[in-house]
Amino acid sequence: PLDGSAPVRPQPEASPLTFTKPEPRPLTFPAPPAPAAQATGPWPSDRPVFVLATWRARAGAWILDNLLFGILISFVTIPLALALGMTVEEATLFLSGGDLDPPSSVTQPALAYALIALQILAPPTLAAIFLTRWGGQTPGKRATGIRVVTEEGAPLTLGRALKRELVWKTLIIVPLSGIAFFIPLFANYLWPLRDPQNRAGQDYFAKTRVVTAPKPAPRDAFGRTGA
Repeated sequence: PLDGSAPVRPQPEASPLTFTKPEPRPLTFPAPPAPAAQATGPWPSDRPVFVLATWRARAGAWILDNLLFGILISFVTIPLALALGMTVEEATLFLSGGDLDPPSSVTQPALAYALIALQILAPPTLAAIFLTRWGGQTPGKRATGIRVVTEEGAPLTLGRALKRELVWKTLIIVPLSGIAFFIPLFANYLWPLRDPQNRAGQDYFAKTRVVTAPKPAPRDAFGRTGA
């Protein structure tokens, strides 16, 4: 300026929270401040940064969770199947889905089908609801380094966890898959391959995203994290 005053530099505007693919823009976590607070400048540099999880990481987490929960619940369902009159071989084959008809030794087929529902649905559904609500990670997601957050980048509420894990995955996808030869199940889990933000059906329904989880900061010899 001609009056000798110091020049006024324009302040950069804060970037909105977005998700892109194949080179996703970092997702800040927790959620960004309210619009009124954004006028003061860009995001703080010390905020943790997330990017969208890959389909491979999500598929690996799904496989690990189903293996783990299937093994754990088998310690309950196999003894119950034996109590219904099955042998160990018959119980293993029936509960794994290798034979959908109960053995002839079972006098109450309805209870046998209830065991299949318990084997398949109860452990992963209940565990996913509580684990994604309080931490965003099932054991499989923790092993593959991913986490579920809301589309604003915040932790899930109980309502969103219920919508994502119980309503969509269990009450919608499972019955449709039984009617349509598992096509809805495969379509749901393959959908992130073509979605620009790596979303599956449950992410649309509950307004969530699956992102990479930050690795914990290394600790020194005294157990302190780096500054």
